[in-house]
Amino acid sequence: MSATEQSFNPFPGLRPFEPNENYLFFGRDSESAELVRRLQESRFLAVLGTSGSGKSSLVRAGLLPSLHGGFMADAGSHWRIAIMRPGMDPMGNLARVLCQPKVFGRDVEESRDQDIQFATALATLRRSELGIAEAVQQWKLPKGENLLILVDQFEELFRFKRNTKITDAHDHAAAFVKLLLATTEQTDAPIYIVMTMRSEYLGDCVQFRDLPEAINDGQYLIPRMTRDQRREAIVGPTTIGGGELTPRLVHRLLNDVGDDPDQLPILQHALMRTWDHWQTNHMKDEPIDIKHYEAIGTMETALDKHADEAFAELDQNGQHIAEKLFRCITEIEEEGRELRRPTQLKDIGEIVNASESEIVPVIETFRQSGSFLMPKETVPLTNQSWIDISHESLIRQWRRLRRWVDKEMASAKIYKRLAETAALHQQKQHGFIRDPELQINLDWHKEQQPNKTWAERYHPEFEPAMTFLKKSLTRVRLFMIAGILLITMAVIFLFKMDFFDKLDSSFRTFVLKPHPDLVTIAIDDSSAKALQLAPLVEENRMAFRQHHARILDMLSRNGARVVAFNICFADTTRYDAAFNLAIEQAKARGTAVVFGVYCGDDFEPVYTLDAVGNAYGTVIYFDTGNDIAIRLFDEYEDIPPLALKILYPEQADSSSMSRLLRDGNTLYVSFLSANDSLKSYSYYHVLQGEEPSGGWKNKIVLIGYKVPQDFYIPQNVEEGRYGLEVHANAVNNLLQVPLSGVRWYAFIAIMILAVNALLLWRFYEKLEPTLLIMIESAGFLGLTFVIYRLGFVLLPLSVSIVAIIWSVQTVTLLIKAKLLPPFSKLFS
Repeated sequence: MSATEQSFNPFPGLRPFEPNENYLFFGRDSESAELVRRLQESRFLAVLGTSGSGKSSLVRAGLLPSLHGGFMADAGSHWRIAIMRPGMDPMGNLARVLCQPKVFGRDVEESRDQDIQFATALATLRRSELGIAEAVQQWKLPKGENLLILVDQFEELFRFKRNTKITDAHDHAAAFVKLLLATTEQTDAPIYIVMTMRSEYLGDCVQFRDLPEAINDGQYLIPRMTRDQRREAIVGPTTIGGGELTPRLVHRLLNDVGDDPDQLPILQHALMRTWDHWQTNHMKDEPIDIKHYEAIGTMETALDKHADEAFAELDQNGQHIAEKLFRCITEIEEEGRELRRPTQLKDIGEIVNASESEIVPVIETFRQSGSFLMPKETVPLTNQSWIDISHESLIRQWRRLRRWVDKEMASAKIYKRLAETAALHQQKQHGFIRDPELQINLDWHKEQQPNKTWAERYHPEFEPAMTFLKKSLTRVRLFMIAGILLITMAVIFLFKMDFFDKLDSSFRTFVLKPHPDLVTIAIDDSSAKALQLAPLVEENRMAFRQHHARILDMLSRNGARVVAFNICFADTTRYDAAFNLAIEQAKARGTAVVFGVYCGDDFEPVYTLDAVGNAYGTVIYFDTGNDIAIRLFDEYEDIPPLALKILYPEQADSSSMSRLLRDGNTLYVSFLSANDSLKSYSYYHVLQGEEPSGGWKNKIVLIGYKVPQDFYIPQNVEEGRYGLEVHANAVNNLLQVPLSGVRWYAFIAIMILAVNALLLWRFYEKLEPTLLIMIESAGFLGLTFVIYRLGFVLLPLSVSIVAIIWSVQTVTLLIKAKLLPPFSKLFS
């Protein structure tokens, strides 16, 4: 049979069949008849089975329609049905369903009247163990009518009983069970109780008096469906819906479902998805076949694939809300049992920390066609609506959800352990927590961002737990500060022994190693002679630029990341076309082209910024005096130095980064030892094809002059060191010195170990004795940075204490540049 205009999808998916869908419920006729027979013998019936065995569907679409059909002859066909789940308010939920118009409630529009009905019913139920019978007498159940209360998902009562957030939850749960059992024992009113429960919870029933005995007398353990029954459950609804399955597909489905009763809801979902795919992807008169079934992923992956498709429909914020939503309404017990955890929409908003207008679209996405979330999409949502997954199979089959649930359980475990430890601490039975447990809790708090509503689902003492965590952190910080102070005092003692004077010769060569991506190309005397050009002769500069164009083109073609010319260009108007073209093509290939400009001893640029800076990017200015410092000029603070541009391309041209380059700022350069010198290549040999062993890809290449002492370009910084080497060592320093991501303990180290920087500065200029006395007597050593010099100071240190120390002014500049959090948040 082909699809017609009257055809419809007859499969409910993961949710159970409803009473009005009994005409689609196939394969359980004998079981439905047996339930009627047993209920006639005993007014209490416990329907047990594993998750996915079809307990709810059997009762809703099998037993209830049979009762309305008069199959229980002694009771007749007039039944009032109250369907409930215990949830987190079993007695209240029972009162609500009894107040429904189809049970005993009145059709009222005023919320005040509804509240009065509910309050009256709840008070009657709580008054005595015969509360249900008394309520029925008050409402005057007509003669010949019966009341059946279906307590679906009875296992939820065990979770309610363990809820520490609810006062006397154990007593409330016991009273609810007693109310149900006492109702079935009285004979004044025709009231029947049916409960469904997962069979693995059978042992938990001993927690309630008389419940095991009642279950023994009235239990029904759902049997496995035979192969013929499963065939009936597959073919029957298809025929009713106006479709037809090929025999080979029926055979494939029967084999895939096997004997595992847990597969029944997964089978229903796969059939629902197969039908949908067939309706939109079939030829005329074509039956549903294996190709339609395999297109949706078969029973093995159909559910996982379908859920991921729904998840992919959401935007980034929606996906974030979806994760928290599903973590909120699902749970895995310590025994490994998957649980549904229905939660009201208003509580979900508080837990997820999102508005109802943000959450509802996410819920609607997942409850389309009744697939994943309940209530069904036909039921309007309010802030009082209970949101639930349609079946526990979703937890087992949707891999993404399983990861979320595991993550939620791990988070809850950390919080419960923290709350229990805080309670023990309050009783003076436990001390403050320390690392590594403290760091685990801090990382958890940062990632989870827990709130009171979420936390009280697992342990009620949220605020004491958070206070305890904060105090533990403060205690560790105090111990850290004390330890650093002791180290600082030891450093001062070593200083008085002139210990650092003995290390002076190794300071600059010990810390840094050559950066693997940094290489230099030197225009040395041999290169100039081989090219038959004198680099400092004005008329030869045009010829040299032609070689620069060739080498830039070659480097960019081979994937160089940066090409930096540490060469003076007097006037952009004198560039030839080939050099300009090489620059533009290099930039198009992703290679940054950077120029350096040398300055004289008076700190004035020899060549103007307009000559090269504005046209082609970053400029580094050098103090070429006989010192090992590079001065960054304030009037050009919108042009960050080369290394900062390489390290922070997204910030290099921003105003926040330029704040680090105030007037007077100095970078101290640590030179590499001869054994660790940067890899250098001859300019001429590179033109002839020489290259590093790994090629030029991703290399940072510095090109500049390195000529004998009688050539002045530029003045050497110290004997044997020329401009290219100074440039390369400065870039090498900055490439390996972190400027962001400083954590609070790094800030503490900077403040407390400030005196170490002053001791190190002794190698560069002497401090007055009076200042040393002031420094040693200062209670807060970090303030001594201001005594020496205002400005941004970056100092590479030896292995003695710490890798890098900044001044107080440095920290202030980093905070202004948003590379550190504000002072007010450093210790929050």
